[in-house]
Amino acid sequence: MPIKQALGTSLRDALDRFRAGVDDTEVEFIRMENAGVTPSQVMLSLVILANSYLTLYLIPNNIMQVDVGGAFFNVNFLLIGVVIGFIFLGQALAKPLSEMYLEIIMMIMPQDRTMQPLIKKNLESHNLKNMKANLMYSVTVCFLVFQATNFISVGKYLI
Repeated sequence: MPIKQALGTSLRDALDRFRAGVDDTEVEFIRMENAGVTPSQVMLSLVILANSYLTLYLIPNNIMQVDVGGAFFNVNFLLIGVVIGFIFLGQALAKPLSEMYLEIIMMIMPQDRTMQPLIKKNLESHNLKNMKANLMYSVTVCFLVFQATNFISVGKYLI
């Protein structure tokens, strides 16, 4: 764009040092929200930054300093973060996956094709309950991962 603008002016205007760029200067203030950066993008970038710091600095530092408890704690934190990431990914993909599974079932059992609209309607009406059940299940899995890694780290100290 700047090259096209420069080539589009005449030689007289380009060599006039008193008119150089005075007409083209505009100042515009744009809020970050309007520029395309949302708070969720900022939060996602902070989470990625924290995971990178944990994975690339803290865990190797604990291992090099032979701090087994700190290394297990940080790996535990990382595992819980991975499980929570899978939870959010599962929540985002729940509706398309349920529709895909329904289509697969209808291919296997074409005689039940008349039930498909009723099943879709029930899936949509129970979407919130299914999401809550999925989150409760996921919190349970996170708790079990946390307890298992604590049991392993405490068990190593007892042996």
